This record gives sequence, C-alpha cells and structure tokens, in this order.
Amino acid sequence: MKIKLDFVTNSSSTAYMITNKTDQVKTLVDFVKENPHLIEWFISEYDWYKNDPKFTQENLIISAEENNIMFAFI
Repeated sequence: MKIKLDFVTNSSSTAYMITNKTDQVKTLVDFVKENPHLIEWFISEYDWYKNDPKFTQENLIISAEENNIMFAFI
C-alpha cells in the first residue's frame, strides 16, 4: 500500500482496495469492526489527529453504518 506522509499539493486522490477472501458476504461495518487497529494506526501516523474526538473507532463504525456497502466473497 502507498502511504503519503507529506503535504499534497495537487488534486490527486487515494483509493484503497478491500478484498473479501472469506466464504461469506461482508459489509463495510464488518470490515471496520474486524480491524480496530486501523484507526489506531492512522492516529499514530498522523498524530495531529490524536486529540481530535472525531477520530475514534466508534465514529468510524458510525460512518461505516451510514455508508455501508457489501463485499461479495471471491
């Protein structure tokens, strides 16, 4: 995975690929709940967010519920 740690000076965006390699359909909420370390990693990489109350596992789950999608297994 490519990680950008400095200031972005153009309008490029970042895309992530989530692959479901299980034998069951998973949702974005499932992914977030099964990977709580991701928000911890984000805060450790971008420590200016560590005191921002928006960046919590609970809020990430709420966001996932609002934007929930399903991932078919492959």
